[in-house]
Amino acid sequence: MIGVELMIEIRYLDRQGLSKSQIARRLGLSRTTVRKYLDNPGLDERKRVKRSSILGPDKPYLQYRLEQWPELTAARLHREMQTLSCPVTGTG
Repeated sequence: MIGVELMIEIRYLDRQGLSKSQIARRLGLSRTTVRKYLDNPGLDERKRVKRSSILGPDKPYLQYRLEQWPELTAARLHREMQTLSCPVTGTG
């Protein structure tokens, strides 16, 4: 998917009378891409589905740790998360 600015530029150049090939050359796109966005004007209005983060509820903690210690590695943070989520089992 191309950006909004590029879609606006495609439509602007089309209204100026340039052919799809000329628009494609000028913008560095393929003719099929230009044709796709000119033939389907509602294509840019699709709503993207926002996916949930795989970090889930741990994201604020990880952000805090990285703000405090930006040099922490992913491996170190992963070990911390495993330790924090593991229930403590006491002997005795």
